[in-house]
Amino acid sequence: MAFWQIKSDFSQVMNASDHEHSAIDGLRALAILMVIAFHALYIAHVVLDKQAFVDLVVNLPFGLGLMISFDKAVDGFFVISGFLLASSLLQSQQRGQTLDFWRFYRKRLYRILPLFFIALALYASVAWKGDWYSLLLNLFFMENNFPEATKLIPVGWSLAIEMQFYLLLPILLVLSGRFLPQVLLFLLALALLIKFWVIFSDPNLHQVSVLAFLSAQVHPAILLDQVYYPTWMRFDPLIMGVLAAWFWVYARPQLQQYKSRLFHLGWLLVVVSFVYPDHRQVEVVYPILNGLGMALHRPAFALGISFLLLALLLPNSGGVLQGLKRGLSVRFWRSWSEMVFPLYLFHFPMLAIAAVAVFGTTDPKAVSQVHYWQVGLIFVLGAVLTWLFSLVLHLLVEKPFHRYGRA
Repeated sequence: MAFWQIKSDFSQVMNASDHEHSAIDGLRALAILMVIAFHALYIAHVVLDKQAFVDLVVNLPFGLGLMISFDKAVDGFFVISGFLLASSLLQSQQRGQTLDFWRFYRKRLYRILPLFFIALALYASVAWKGDWYSLLLNLFFMENNFPEATKLIPVGWSLAIEMQFYLLLPILLVLSGRFLPQVLLFLLALALLIKFWVIFSDPNLHQVSVLAFLSAQVHPAILLDQVYYPTWMRFDPLIMGVLAAWFWVYARPQLQQYKSRLFHLGWLLVVVSFVYPDHRQVEVVYPILNGLGMALHRPAFALGISFLLLALLLPNSGGVLQGLKRGLSVRFWRSWSEMVFPLYLFHFPMLAIAAVAVFGTTDPKAVSQVHYWQVGLIFVLGAVLTWLFSLVLHLLVEKPFHRYGRA
């Protein structure tokens, strides 16, 4: 690869974006930092015994306690992904262009597969135990729907959902035609019904606090395999993103009239969604309320992000909204957004390296106590290491293949 091309790619990833979706850089950057922070706290879950981890979480100060909800950032990724892909395809349709299935799939595959194969090889070298069935499911992005399969890449379940979405999105747009918004609303209602049916049909889900799963008082697989991983439990934020894209392409003047309401309702939904799960919640006093929280906290967050996304992208903003838009568009966020895929794939091993440096040992059993400052230091060090590793992968692997896929 020519040196000038690497230099050009480096300049692009470090400079502030000037396109109409520049505020998305900040949203994606915040989302990946939230994911890294959540998994920095998860390091404590790995090294501590059950009671010590419960004590750590229950005694988190209010601000730090919000980290328990940071995994909802993945739902934010889904919304943004659905919006960006669908808005591009819908704008092409609006211009009268025929949807080119091969070009769409080619771009997605060349962007994802090179780094995916590197990640699969890296994680499989540690986690694979000769189980070819699991390896094939991971290879074809289906492991999230099979509880018995080993999930070789820790975040591979969400990538599997994204790939399944990429496969279906063009087909959905073509078959729905002018009835797309009605079809999307039907699918969204179906997604919520499925959530309620799954959660309220199992007392282990709606009558048990989330903390009980985090502390392994109740086997975490019950929550993970029934609620967290399956595609049918997680496709609602993707549908919300596509629905937001439809409004962005076909109803922008109407959105402009309600921009202020979209913004205020958006941040209110995001704030309310962070109340669940409560990091101090040890026992469930009212099981139905707990079940409603489990079923609705992610859709509420995704809907809030959808509203915020539209409000931020609409022109002629003022006041707090304009300040937020400028803050999310500054240069600092650009590299985190541009490299979000390698950052997401490879932050786990970098956090592990950071934990070894902070704890001063490679033996998890040697760690009997974790302090809040250690979680923070693991986050900072892990984020920096991940950024550096991702920059190399972005320049040498991701960008070249992405260019080739667009050719």
